[in-house]
Amino acid sequence: MSASESEEKRRAARRQRASVVFVSLGSALTMGAMLALAVKMVVAGRGLEIHRSFWLVQDTWLGFLVTMAVCVAAVLGGLAWRAVQRRREARLWKEHEAKWAEGQKPGT
Repeated sequence: MSASESEEKRRAARRQRASVVFVSLGSALTMGAMLALAVKMVVAGRGLEIHRSFWLVQDTWLGFLVTMAVCVAAVLGGLAWRAVQRRREARLWKEHEAKWAEGQKPGT
């Protein structure tokens, strides 16, 4: 691989990272705006009004807030599960390293 090819790959990777960051920020801002609008509608007493999204999906503002709460709970549950699994994996690695240090095979 020549120097120009590797430089071109680096530029392409940099553009791709910038695109991912830009799209992520745009998505987060849009979701924040929708959440703010939904909270505003619920506080105003219009939480059970049916609205149609751009894709013609019908939902209520309160239903949207519940959906977002469930999504947050799912992400938090997944992160907790991952933390437990990483702790277990670290414990197992320590046990196996101790057996290796003693000269035993880990499966025995």
